[in-house]
Amino acid sequence: MKKALPSKVRKRILGMVDFGLVLASVLIAWGTKSGPENPSLWTVLPRILLISLVLQLSFYYNNLYNLRGTHRSFWLTFNLVQSFAVAAVVLGATYLLFPTLMIARGVFFLSIVFVMLLVFPWRFFYVRMLKRRGICDNILIVGTNGVAGEIARELIQKAPPGYHLAGFWTTNGKPPSVSEPLPVVSGTDRKVFDWLNENRINTVVAAAKDGEEPTSRAFLSQIQQQVPEAEVRKASDFYEEVTGKVLLPALTVADVQQFRNSARRRLAWHFKRLIDIVISLAGLVLTLPISIVTAIAIKLTSKGLILFAQERVGQNGNVFKLLKFRSMWHNAEANSGPVWAGVRDKRITPVGRVIRKFRIDEFPQMLNVLRGQMSFVGPRPERPYFIPTLEKEIPFYSQRHCVKPGLTGLAQVRHYYTSSMEETVGKLQYDLYYIKHMSPLLDFMILLDTVKTVMFGAGAR
Repeated sequence: MKKALPSKVRKRILGMVDFGLVLASVLIAWGTKSGPENPSLWTVLPRILLISLVLQLSFYYNNLYNLRGTHRSFWLTFNLVQSFAVAAVVLGATYLLFPTLMIARGVFFLSIVFVMLLVFPWRFFYVRMLKRRGICDNILIVGTNGVAGEIARELIQKAPPGYHLAGFWTTNGKPPSVSEPLPVVSGTDRKVFDWLNENRINTVVAAAKDGEEPTSRAFLSQIQQQVPEAEVRKASDFYEEVTGKVLLPALTVADVQQFRNSARRRLAWHFKRLIDIVISLAGLVLTLPISIVTAIAIKLTSKGLILFAQERVGQNGNVFKLLKFRSMWHNAEANSGPVWAGVRDKRITPVGRVIRKFRIDEFPQMLNVLRGQMSFVGPRPERPYFIPTLEKEIPFYSQRHCVKPGLTGLAQVRHYYTSSMEETVGKLQYDLYYIKHMSPLLDFMILLDTVKTVMFGAGAR
């Protein structure tokens, strides 16, 4: 019995093999089309890599690395076809601007045929392998409390292939709060450990507290002796691996201190500030034509200022003026007071609906980033009016203020807009995960996802 591969490693394997197959497909297509008079392989290799990289990025932007959905044949086919269409448009535009990058006529479309022939079987084989009991992560959750139930629901409803919830361990007689019938074992005798070995348990998630399961500590220590291949994981760490967000009920004072320590890494923050300035300056220049059209459209279709300045809470609780293109009618909150934007909100103008869908209304916030009031990536800043209620209702909410707020963030690309207390809790789980694990690589991935969100207008209200 071997320890299962972490989710990130599974995705990396998938991505690396995908790229190898895509590269092989382009090479085969070029070899099929080339003749004696054509240039050598080394001469055209950069152009072959260009096609491969465009296809790979198109895979990423069309959710082919979200295994929760693409392990089904219909969605795999749909997303692959969509990826090919996007890649064709990108490469077509590239060849128009830079004709010398083109290899030979028909190579790209022949590459698609070979990609289909190679990637389809590989994908189905990989997902099938992840589901096999001897390879997938076979999980036992110790405890049946609320934390255990939340982890179980994520595994059953949302986890990608590669995770199999085998059952629960408990001695308190309380059933787990899940609808699916799952085995519940108890005790610390030989039969329990035989069951663990028979079901190839390689991950034990410690969700129980000593007061709820008095013998859980003894059981976990015995696992190390009786089932040495099984890895005992903290509930919070395992939940973060599977979901990419923190589990609020499992947070401890030590976790809060880790948030603070992450925010104090000076060298990382100096580098982050430099990147913020470079991206914001480039972004303001590149988006200038869209911003001019947006400003004219706002002025012609509704009365009021083009730019809207709204108070928001930043790092360490400092209040600043956040800039946005106005997307609501003049004095939209005169009668209602401050409220979150909802689906089909009547306060939003027709132009506002379009610019909110594609996040154009947030372009002026790059000026806030240049001023140092915000970072390009971080938790979205909230309005002061809502803060006292949120801090009172949601544990650890104030921890998101230990870093600069961001123009975009993990919650924006995973959870989108917030219009209720429940959605705010979900958003906070992503924000705290970002603070706990923030790094240049995570920022880069969030920026990639942000471009995807803007292109497809996902999650807008």
